[in-house]
Amino acid sequence: MGECSLKSDIMRWLKKWSLPILAIFAIACVIGWEEEHCQAQANQCRAAYSAQERSDRSIFWLTPDQRASQQQAITAACEPNGYFCRLFSSANLPTVILVLVGIGGIWAAIRTLNNIERQTSLMHRSLVFQLRPKLIVRQMLLNLDENSPEAPKWNIIGAIFNSGGTRTVIKKIRTIVSYNVEPHVRQQGGKMVEIGPKPCRQEINIVDEIVLQAGDSKDFTLNLNSEINDRITYLADCAKGHLTNPQLVGLISLRGEIEYFDEIGTRRPVGISRELDFPSKRFTISDDSDFEYAD
Repeated sequence: MGECSLKSDIMRWLKKWSLPILAIFAIACVIGWEEEHCQAQANQCRAAYSAQERSDRSIFWLTPDQRASQQQAITAACEPNGYFCRLFSSANLPTVILVLVGIGGIWAAIRTLNNIERQTSLMHRSLVFQLRPKLIVRQMLLNLDENSPEAPKWNIIGAIFNSGGTRTVIKKIRTIVSYNVEPHVRQQGGKMVEIGPKPCRQEINIVDEIVLQAGDSKDFTLNLNSEINDRITYLADCAKGHLTNPQLVGLISLRGEIEYFDEIGTRRPVGISRELDFPSKRFTISDDSDFEYAD
């Protein structure tokens, strides 16, 4: 186990520092090769001047000061003039080292900032997980809109409340409103006829980006079509005659799902399963709890 752990540590170390090591090695190779190339050019230049001095007999008549001055002139003439030769010369080597140290410092600072950013992101994810948004659907009521440009129409109004500790974004509200009736029949004029109108359903989708901060609430409205409106009008007429048994007059039910996302992009659905209590005009949670859930 100890040997495997050591190998794993070595591999992690090599993976972490392989790029800087390769970069330093490549720069060192370039400096070494350029220095050797420039030194070879300088040596060739000095050798050419030495050969010229040996062929020039007038050099023997020069004074020591003149010889020293001539030697300095030869050294200056043989000094490489190329940019890279001057850049990587021995005299300029401390500057090059300082530049490399500066680059290493910048690289280390970038890595430190990346680590801080990663740690901040992890802390934020942990905070969102602990204080994640939680949606509650409440106050779902059947409402008669008497201000409709045509005849008064029924709609469903409700509110979504964020009881969590962080912000959320609601992407979609999908609902299905249904009118169902048990297959009971009654006798009318000597014939057996069905009770109430036939079952029907309407799908209503609200596709809108709704932002809810922690503790905020948002109202929404489900506009019903003419078919569901006719069924609700039928129920209202039955209620006037004190006939409210769902097995006789029918039942308005609502099922749906709210799709929302927390601050780190995690999808969290909320299921809705409600039944209309017609006398109070309230939608209460149905007995089938499989469709009423929260993430």
